[in-house]
Amino acid sequence: GSWAHQVDGASATMLIYQEFLNWATFCDSKALTVNILIEKSQDLWNALRPIEGCGRGKVILRGTRFAAICDAPTNPVQLFSVGNIKQDSFREEFLDLGGRANAIEVTFTNKDKNYQRDTLTVYAADYDAGATVKNPTQITLDGITTAAQAYKEAAYRLRLNKYLTRTVSFDADVDAIACQVGDVILVQHDVPQW
Repeated sequence: GSWAHQVDGASATMLIYQEFLNWATFCDSKALTVNILIEKSQDLWNALRPIEGCGRGKVILRGTRFAAICDAPTNPVQLFSVGNIKQDSFREEFLDLGGRANAIEVTFTNKDKNYQRDTLTVYAADYDAGATVKNPTQITLDGITTAAQAYKEAAYRLRLNKYLTRTVSFDADVDAIACQVGDVILVQHDVPQW
């Protein structure tokens, strides 16, 4: 009268379950879904790629356990300043704005067209109808089956393209690092004076 569950493969203890739950909650809040059939033998990382692309996240290894990070807004976990950045290692790079794409062509499997491949072109918010499309980017999102979600993903990536304008890099001693991959950090330094 009771249920017995048999699990084949890796043990569930190899997952940091809370991080996958956080990712799932983020996907639910943004109405992000993945509709995919994995029908060929491939390694884990290639099988995860279309799922990660549709879910704005990434599966990573934390030691010997699998964890997940996603592009959900979070609070900063650490401040890096001149006190814990190695001297003369701070570098700020401004990204080229001239060659950026102002349109994305999304290829996806459209369920409204009997699951045939379809392409949707999405233009940036500041695109002028009289302007020419410069450097259109093509992406394929295999786990998306609706035009609405394909449009939403393209618009999200165009916003990333617009607002990611600079990067910083620096060195720090290992004992000064209390953050992990995917964490939001604060940076203060005398070179850019912020």
